[in-house]
Amino acid sequence: MNKNNIINAGKLLVQYKFLKGGIESFPSLTDNSLEIQLKKKNYTVQVKTTEKPKPGGGKGKAAISWNIGKPSSDFIACVNLSEDDVWLFTPDELIKLAQHPSKDKLYIYVDETVSARKKALKSEFKAYLIENSIKRFKSL
Repeated sequence: MNKNNIINAGKLLVQYKFLKGGIESFPSLTDNSLEIQLKKKNYTVQVKTTEKPKPGGGKGKAAISWNIGKPSSDFIACVNLSEDDVWLFTPDELIKLAQHPSKDKLYIYVDETVSARKKALKSEFKAYLIENSIKRFKSL
C-alpha cells in the first residue's frame, strides 16, 4: 500500500468503528482528521495510522508506533491496519503514555514477552481500544 492508501484506510477504519458504536463522524476537509458531534458539540479526532508492526529500534521485538508530534485535536486515534486495531486517546493521555524522551512517539509491543520500563505491551492498552473508549465519548 502506498502512503495515501494507508492514511485513507486508517481514517475509514476509525469512521467504521465510530459508526458501529453509534457515533457519526465526518472527514475533515483540511487534514487527516475526523469530526464528530456529540450533544451538539463538535470534536476533532486526529488519525495516525501504521500498516503493520516493525522491529522495535530497527532490530528488536515487533512493535507498532506512531509519530504524534504536538496533538492539535480533541482526541487522537492510533490505528494498526494489520489487526484492525484502533486506540483512542486524549492529548494528555497520549503525552503521558508516550515512551520517547521528547514525548512525540507512542509505541506498543505486540510481542508480550518484552520487558518494558513503561506501559508498552499491547495488553496494557485494552482500556484505550476504541470499542472501550466510545463510552467516554457518549458521556461527554
